[in-house]
Amino acid sequence: MRLAITKEETRKRQITFMEKLEENGLEAAIIFSPTDIFYLTRFYFIATERPIAFFIDHKGKTHLFVPHLEEKHAEE
Repeated sequence: MRLAITKEETRKRQITFMEKLEENGLEAAIIFSPTDIFYLTRFYFIATERPIAFFIDHKGKTHLFVPHLEEKHAEE
């Protein structure tokens, strides 16, 4: 049996996070923690000297900032 987090669950987590942003009067957040990025995107990586960040705003726009080396992995 393969355990996996569904796309629906991931989207639910993002919506909850966006609601918290709005409740706190924030327009956006930039997340650098690998654990937090995985929680909100299902994108897993091992942190190195190359920065990876997840941008999310209260309206639902998201961006994953990754080094070129990780681009294919991030697209999956």
